Amino acid sequence: EVRVERAIPHPRWTGRVEGGFDVVLLRLPREVHVQMPSLPRPGSPGLYPNFMVHALRLDDRLETAQLQVIDSKLCPELPPLGKGQFCAYSSGATMTPGTSGGPLLTYNQQTEAGELGVVVGIVSYANFSALDKSGVGCLLVRDVVDWIEDIIYHKVAVKVTSAVPDLVSVLL
Repeated sequence: EVRVERAIPHPRWTGRVEGGFDVVLLRLPREVHVQMPSLPRPGSPGLYPNFMVHALRLDDRLETAQLQVIDSKLCPELPPLGKGQFCAYSSGATMTPGTSGGPLLTYNQQTEAGELGVVVGIVSYANFSALDKSGVGCLLVRDVVDWIEDIIYHKVAVKVTSAVPDLVSVLL
């Protein structure tokens, strides 16, 4: 178990998932060596309807689900999505509250053995009263990758807000 040293919310986060920028980076007190998926690179292809993504959820074990990107205007059981968000859906995958905050990954034929793919989204929210029919509102990582890299490489000063708990327990 590693305690989080600081939670860093995106500066444009308003506290409403519909407004987008629903992302927090966690700074750990020490370096941790784990294999991580890649972030999208400039010029990487965007997401489009029918594109397949893979959601991860850590419960007692790591679970995965394949979802399909669908037109955000047609996202079932959710209000209209904001800028920087997209909708993913699967009639067979059950999303649970433990899925929120998890990555959405893509894989392609050029992904080498042992690579974990590219993080294209972060699960933001779903309609938990209709999970079997609900689409999933996701943050488009491509729109925040510059901010992520600025924080990782200490290019910007970090403002800590009281809206985010000081300590979050993360299991590695």
